[in-house]
Amino acid sequence: MKYEDYINKIGLKYNIVEGKLVEDPDNGVFTVSTTLAYNTIYLNKFNKTAELVTHPNSWIGRTYKFRKSDCVTLAADYYDSIHNTDLSRWYKNFSHEKWFEYYKIGMSKWFTDHNFIEVPKENLKDYDFIVYSYNDRAYSHIAIYLGNDKILHHLPQSLSCYDNLDRTKILGVYRYGN
Repeated sequence: MKYEDYINKIGLKYNIVEGKLVEDPDNGVFTVSTTLAYNTIYLNKFNKTAELVTHPNSWIGRTYKFRKSDCVTLAADYYDSIHNTDLSRWYKNFSHEKWFEYYKIGMSKWFTDHNFIEVPKENLKDYDFIVYSYNDRAYSHIAIYLGNDKILHHLPQSLSCYDNLDRTKILGVYRYGN
């Protein structure tokens, strides 16, 4: 984020769509401001920086960091918070080599190895995990289904966000079976 991109936009509202900040005057969650507060794009006048400030418990606006803040981490953390499970620990405790193995053969294997049941796409329910292709290069993206064709996900090199689900890209639907 660059200070100069926002300095003339104080008071404007932004949302995150497909991992990018976009101006959204009607439904924007983040407001450009020179006052440090949650849900702002904070402009620091002294050092000329811009920073997205999210609430510590927010699911959106998280910066991508491989294996620390990525699509699987976000989905597992969210599921753990709703259902009091321990999926985040499972994910964080296997090696990078194991992660690359799962990524190479598809994240669907991670779900079947960890007590998930594959369900037909037509039976998609709230809090199901979705494996889908978000572009032509990646076939192992994970999201949590939130109902009404909305997902929570974290695209690589982007911000975590809520987006619309493109059902044509679903590769598998998994429900925790434990």
